[in-house]
Amino acid sequence: MDIPDSVTSIGSSAFSGCTSLTSVTIGNNVTSIGDYAFIGCTRLTNVTIGNGITSIGSGVFSSCTSLTNVYYQGTLAEWAQISFTDSTSNPCYYGDSLYIGGELLTEAEIPDGVTSISDYAFYGYTGLTSVTIGNGVTSIGDYAFDECTSLTSVTIGNGVTSIGSYAFHRCMALTSVTIGNGVTSIGGSAFYGCTSLINVYYQGTLAEWVQISFTGSTSNPCYNGTPLYIGGELLTEAEIPDGITSISSAFYGCTSLTSVTIPDSVTSIGSYAFDNCTSLTSVTIGNGASSIGSYAFYGCTSLTSVTIGSDIPSFGHAAFSGCTSLTNVYYQGTLAEWVQISFTSSSSNPCYYGASLYIGGELLTKADIPEGVTSISNSAFYNCTSLTSVDIPDSVTSIGKAAFEYCTNLTSVTIGNGVTSIGFAAFWECTSLTNVTIGNGATFIDTFAFYNCTSLTSVTFGNGVTAIDDWAFDCCTSLTDVYYAGSEDDWAAISIGSYNTYLTNATIHYNSTVSAAAEDESSESVTAAEAEPETEVETESEPETETGDKSEPEAEVETESEAEPETEDETEAEPEVDAETEPEVETETETGDESEPSATETTAPTGDLSLDYLLSGVGTVVPLMAYTGSNTSADSSQTAAFTGLVSGEAYVLLVVKDAEAESLLAADNLLYIAQASADDSGSVTFTYIPRETVDGAVSYAYGTSSQNLADAEITLEAESFGYTGGAIKPLAT
Repeated sequence: MDIPDSVTSIGSSAFSGCTSLTSVTIGNNVTSIGDYAFIGCTRLTNVTIGNGITSIGSGVFSSCTSLTNVYYQGTLAEWAQISFTDSTSNPCYYGDSLYIGGELLTEAEIPDGVTSISDYAFYGYTGLTSVTIGNGVTSIGDYAFDECTSLTSVTIGNGVTSIGSYAFHRCMALTSVTIGNGVTSIGGSAFYGCTSLINVYYQGTLAEWVQISFTGSTSNPCYNGTPLYIGGELLTEAEIPDGITSISSAFYGCTSLTSVTIPDSVTSIGSYAFDNCTSLTSVTIGNGASSIGSYAFYGCTSLTSVTIGSDIPSFGHAAFSGCTSLTNVYYQGTLAEWVQISFTSSSSNPCYYGASLYIGGELLTKADIPEGVTSISNSAFYNCTSLTSVDIPDSVTSIGKAAFEYCTNLTSVTIGNGVTSIGFAAFWECTSLTNVTIGNGATFIDTFAFYNCTSLTSVTFGNGVTAIDDWAFDCCTSLTDVYYAGSEDDWAAISIGSYNTYLTNATIHYNSTVSAAAEDESSESVTAAEAEPETEVETESEPETETGDKSEPEAEVETESEAEPETEDETEAEPEVDAETEPEVETETETGDESEPSATETTAPTGDLSLDYLLSGVGTVVPLMAYTGSNTSADSSQTAAFTGLVSGEAYVLLVVKDAEAESLLAADNLLYIAQASADDSGSVTFTYIPRETVDGAVSYAYGTSSQNLADAEITLEAESFGYTGGAIKPLAT
């Protein structure tokens, strides 16, 4: 079919669905082609386009699956400036061969007279092998070379200031990119999917490179793990020049980098700044930084030493996750400053993998927190292996969650009278800890506070404690003595949660403040079983999850999922680097006698909690269904109601942040867990407030019956926080 020169425009859907059409020639006077003009022309193989075209509408060549040859009567400069509305506006979306001026285009040299390359200009053109962009071009449009799968090399002139989003997206054969010194911004996913890219050459200076605005990690051409050459030299030691104030995701995936020195002038280190710099061994951060961004050093698997300046108030989410070789952390500030740093998650702390911490040049072994400090932040000493003792003064009022988690060489802790609460998992798995003294101010000890402190033999409590939450002293297998400042009646009034058998079975020394090493012979002593025979039955009764009277704990977690989140619009999941899996949290489930089983019967091996163990004694665990789009809110009560189940059977509701985590029950993934039995109508309802607000949490139902779930239903609701309408699906048994 020939469209003559007398025609100036082709209307929308003009030839839509013409399935017998095999070739089209469009005259030189046509300036625009309307939306969907040739959509569904499934037998169309050849298109000839005149040189008058300036714009092509949306979906013009959509579903033209047989299109192989595109002939353009104008010049390369004219083609590069056509306004394509979307990817299927471009006939190259399906076409394998683009002929310009009668010649097959394989090497595109964009002339200096062109000022911009339009969006989608070469989208999907598989015949293109190399591109050289002249100095006259100032911008490269979005998707300009997206899916040019045969493209191997790109040279970008010094005049280009911006590279659009997805500009070189999925150019899987691309091995080399040269970028001029004029670039100031690179759009999201510009180089995502360029899996063969092995060399990046930048014509500017290091100072200019770090000031480029990268829109997310995959805008950086080094994203897939590529050496970076600056000014012709391979970048190995990056000394950021003084005067630079911020670093964006400038070095993401730069595998040539071995050391970094950041001056005092830098005030912020951006998210993903040095993510996956797998050859990086040492980092020195000056005193000027006010924040270290999320995932800043994620996956730097060779990093062994970090020096951190004083006065950095916050470390972003998972800033040091995956830094599995990091052994020494040098902090230039004071101990008082360190304990007040805001660590967004456990792996924000550079000690996360068991590093020794040096403060002011000295190895920290005894942490005598200075008087005047009012709080110890979350994860402040997480996995600090050099720490052996801690003394917390009266001025401190709170100990954050996971504050001393995994301090495996910590042997003694003294907590002053000012502390009112001990946070979630504060001393989780401090396996060398032998004795703890808790002052009179502490009223509440949170879930897992001293979980799996297997060497703990004695605990001294002040007289202020009113509540000890579930699992607070679970797996403290050596605990034999509890010294309590109050009376026997006072102890009986304390609300002690479930799974604290080792605490409640210890010998209680009333009206005493002595330690196990110097027992006061005048103090009264009696085991909990002798003093309060009814306490365990009341405490361990089946949770009343609907009323909240005694549900299993809403396990507080870190503000992170283990895998790095998708950073772009596409599903670009960051490779999991040594996933942050806390040991799986041991739990126990009540049996029908409503008394807690003996320790020998119920204690699972350390770090080996499974849902089978959670439901031990009630049958074989069967995964039932998953709700994959729920949200959770820490600000409102939520319900999960199940119907169509088997009356009397036991069921578990499990709410997690990340369904792909190495362990669903990892402490940094768990939002809520509870067990209950179906009523006579086959229904179970859980009412709860999760520990964190999470968008896109996953709710699982587990049970002990293998019934057909075709009729089972789940409803998730919240008072003021809705869910996103995700799918409900059965899980394989």
